[in-house]
Amino acid sequence: MLQNKQCIHSLIKLREHYQTLLPECVSTISHPTEQLDRTYTLLIDQLVEQQLVESLLQLRTYSKHY
Repeated sequence: MLQNKQCIHSLIKLREHYQTLLPECVSTISHPTEQLDRTYTLLIDQLVEQQLVESLLQLRTYSKHY
């Protein structure tokens, strides 16, 4: 779980980096935009995976009580 949080933190930092590039590179915007899109996709995937893991852990805890 710590690894997921570190990955999410890294992806957020990467997103911030590409967001700062966008205003500076208006004429050459396609590369940062593509990278930002990829970063968003990876971030969403990681957040969904983390939510799934947390849900499974909650279900496991719940099922142990019953």
